[in-house]
Amino acid sequence: MFNGRRMNRSSDSQAEEVAGIYKQEILQAYKGEVLGHSLFFKLSRHYRKDLYARRAFQLLTEVERETGSLLRELLVRHRIEHLAPTASTANELAVEQSLKHLTWDMLMLEMARRISPAVVRFEALLHDVPAADRERIELLVEHERALEAFVQWRPLRSNDALRPAVRYLRQVRQYNRSLSLG
Repeated sequence: MFNGRRMNRSSDSQAEEVAGIYKQEILQAYKGEVLGHSLFFKLSRHYRKDLYARRAFQLLTEVERETGSLLRELLVRHRIEHLAPTASTANELAVEQSLKHLTWDMLMLEMARRISPAVVRFEALLHDVPAADRERIELLVEHERALEAFVQWRPLRSNDALRPAVRYLRQVRQYNRSLSLG
C-alpha cells in the first residue's frame, strides 16, 4: 500500500509538472503573440511605401491579434496571470531595428529562423494538451505554419505566400466569434 501511495504521489507530481510546463508554454505563446503583433504593426509602418510589404505585415498584424485573443481566453480559463507586455525591452527594440534594415530576402530568412522553432514547440504541446484545449492549440500550430509558409514561400513577395495566413485568419476569427457567442 505504501508503494501504491508513493507511486500515486509520484504520478501526481509528474502530472502537476506537465501542467505547469503546459501553462508556461501557453503564457510564453501569448506574450509572443503580443510582441509579434507589435513587431508586424511597426514593420507595416516601416514599409508603408511598399504596397506588398505593407499589406503583408498588416495581415500578419491581424493574425497575431486574433491568435492573441484565442490564447487570452485559454489563459483566463486556466487562471494564468497574463498582464500584456506594455513596454518593449531593449532586446526587442534591437531585434526590431535589426529587422528593419535587412533586405527582403534576409528579413524572410531571419523571420524563418525565429518562426520554425515555434512550429516545433507548439506541435509538441499537442502531445500533452487537455482535451478542452486541443482545438485552440491546433489553431496555434496552424498560425505558426501560416507564418512559416509566408517566410519560406518561393518566389518571395508572392500573393500566394499570404494565402495560408488569409485562410488561418478566417478560421481563427470564426472560432473567436463562436467563443463570444457561446
